[in-house]
Amino acid sequence: MIESNILMKSSLDKKKLLDELLVQVLGTEHEAYLREMKNRYVFLLEKIADCVPDGGRILDAGASPGLFTELMRRCGCEAVGVDLYPDMRFPVATGAEDTNLFSDMRIPVVKSDIVNEPLPFSDNSFDAVMMNETIEHLLGSPLPCLKEIRRVLKPTGLIFLTTPNVASLSNRIRFMSGRNIYTPVEVLVNVAPYKCHNREYTMSDMEQLAGMAGLDVVEKGFYNFAGENRGTAGNLMRRLYYAVTALMPSFRSNLFIAARPGKG
Repeated sequence: MIESNILMKSSLDKKKLLDELLVQVLGTEHEAYLREMKNRYVFLLEKIADCVPDGGRILDAGASPGLFTELMRRCGCEAVGVDLYPDMRFPVATGAEDTNLFSDMRIPVVKSDIVNEPLPFSDNSFDAVMMNETIEHLLGSPLPCLKEIRRVLKPTGLIFLTTPNVASLSNRIRFMSGRNIYTPVEVLVNVAPYKCHNREYTMSDMEQLAGMAGLDVVEKGFYNFAGENRGTAGNLMRRLYYAVTALMPSFRSNLFIAARPGKG
């Protein structure tokens, strides 16, 4: 059983926090994923520290594999995940037993289909809801889910949402060269549908959806959330990409919005 040490936000070194979790998942399927997500996770933990009260209750929507839910708990938040497949076990690279972080770390999680079912929580239950690279995986309209998120948020609560930017520079280059910007065909036909990007969005799309769900956008931005170093060639390409998108922020790889329930 993997133990979890809760850290208070007032003394939190977020990068150290991620490094400690990384040590605990070395050799598992989660290691590479956590390395790739580190910058985005630090960004979101900073948002939580700035906007969510100490000990605030946070819902992680589409929480699998549970890494970010656990990080929020280590910040001192009362975090709970909701996911369609919380019992799924992930293979490892070392020959050890498969892992399920929700059970191994005793991370609170509720099984629910956030597209087709009401969220199993009362009205005004949460100080924040995280929708971290989830909305692009949803099959069907995301509007019912966003309306449910509005319902379970406190009146002063916030949804923090990140998702790939369909209008990113990399997507524009792919499309111009005749390649599809969405999930490769071999993944589409051989992998579970929830792992595919079924719809990616522009910033105006996200603002429109938020408004339709009764949410008022209070912050938005374009970001590059690249993972750890990938060798000399990878670092060079990253620096070039960052330089170009510094001049044209709307070409960056990811969108971020923060929104709260509207008064209407």
